[in-house]
Amino acid sequence: MRAAPTTDLGRAIEVLNTWDTFAPDPELIDGPEILGRFLRWIGHPELASALTDRDVESFRNLRGRLRMAFEAESEADSVKHLNRVLADHPTVSELAQVGGEWRFVHQASRPDDVAGALAPECSIALLAAIRDRGWKRLGICAADPCTCVYVDQSRNRSRRYCSDLC
Repeated sequence: MRAAPTTDLGRAIEVLNTWDTFAPDPELIDGPEILGRFLRWIGHPELASALTDRDVESFRNLRGRLRMAFEAESEADSVKHLNRVLADHPTVSELAQVGGEWRFVHQASRPDDVAGALAPECSIALLAAIRDRGWKRLGICAADPCTCVYVDQSRNRSRRYCSDLC
C-alpha cells in the first residue's frame, strides 16, 4: 500500500488519479464508502462521515474540472480553469498547525460539502505548482493507456510517467 500524501499538492494528485485506466473499472471512487476511505487516507477524516451518492458525484465533477488544468492548451487556460474552480468554491483560508506542521486550512461556506472543501486545497496547490515550476511541469502519463497525472519535480524536467509501475 502506498503512503498517504503529506502535502496539498500530493493530495491534489491523488484526487486526480482516482480515475485509473489500468483498473478493470477505471472509476476508483464508486460509492460513498470508498469515498470516505479515500478522504480519511488523504487526511480529511472530517469529510468522511455521512457521505451520499451526491457527494460522490460532486467529487467526480471536481476531479474533472481539476484535470482541465492538465489538458489545457496553454498555461493561461490552465490557470483560468483553476481560478474558476476557486471562484465557484469560495472559502476563508488560513495558515494553521495541523499535526505539528504548518498547513493551509480552507473553511468552506458549507463544511459538509466534499467538493467545496477539497476544491481550494487542490486548486491552490496546482496553481502554486504552476507559479513555482511552470505549467509544463504538469503532465499526463506517457504510458499508454494510462491517463494518470503528475507534477514533474525532477531537476532536469525529465519525468514522463506517473509512477515507477508505468
